[in-house]
Formats: sequence, structure tokens, C-alpha cells
Amino acid sequence: MLPFSVRASGPAFISEVAWAGSSASLADEWLELCGPAGTDLSGWSVEGASAEPLAFPDGSAIPASGAFLIANYARDDARSTLDAAPDLVTTAVSLSNSALAVVLRDAAGNAVDSAGDGSAPAAGTSGAAKSSMERADVAALGAELAGDQTAHEARGANHQVHELPLAGRGAGWLSAV
Repeated sequence: MLPFSVRASGPAFISEVAWAGSSASLADEWLELCGPAGTDLSGWSVEGASAEPLAFPDGSAIPASGAFLIANYARDDARSTLDAAPDLVTTAVSLSNSALAVVLRDAAGNAVDSAGDGSAPAAGTSGAAKSSMERADVAALGAELAGDQTAHEARGANHQVHELPLAGRGAGWLSAV
């Protein structure tokens, strides 16, 4: 499996992984996919984010914002710190804190992108202030991305809490602080 720092070609990619939960719930985990608005995700799936592959239902598409959010809880759930409404809510999301390996597959089953190599996550934290990991150089799609960095801004999280999950943009992977 490709490490977080390498991206396969494709119209959509894994832009962020919130693998550590939040202060609201250890199960407050989510994934964000980014790509061109309107990209049809019908029949696509994500492996390694739950016990079984998460399959996208017919009609799933990247919205105008360019970000498709998959989360355990809806934005208005007390167990969630998200400010953005998820595009797919399923309580099946369960991301490993020690052996992260997530693969995005297109409708034909081809691996389009991956996050993690089966070892500990490359970025993010699971301490008192939890943080997600975010792909940092969206402008360099298709190029090898290297290094982890610390981010100081976030979107998609409740800024009233200390953990600040990021939202796919901006070489390498970022940890929110």
C-alpha cells in the first residue's frame, strides 16, 4: 500500500483523515475526499475505514465545495465537533490509531488513492487535544508529497473546541493543533 505521502492518479483523493476522535467522542471520526465538483462517486468505496468497505450509494458526488465528508455522526449530533454537514453519515467509520491503511477505490475497484501504510498514522494526534491529518499540497496532485507539518487553521470543526480537524487543501500531511 502507498504511504500517505504518495497519491495515485484519479479524479478524487483522500484529503483528510480524523482518526483520533474528538473531545465529544472517541468515535467522532471522519474522512474527507476532495476533487472536482460533480465527480460521480456512485459505486466507489473506501477500505480500511471500517470493518467492511464503505460503499458510496448511487447519486453520491463531490459537491460544489469540492469536499465530500464521510462521518460517524451528523453535524448536529452531540458526539460530533463538525461544523460542516457530512455528505455520508454512517456509524461504521472506525479508523485505526495504530495501523492506519485506507484505500479509496473507484466503481471498477481500482485503487485511486491511499492513506497510511498499515503503521501508525503519519500525522495527527490522539492526546488530550486530538487532531486530524490533512494532505497539504493539493496543487501538486499526482506528484510525490513529502513531510509532515503542523497546521494552525481549520474548517469543518467546531472552533469552540481545542481539536481542529482540517479540510483538504494547501506538501505532505498536516497535523492540526
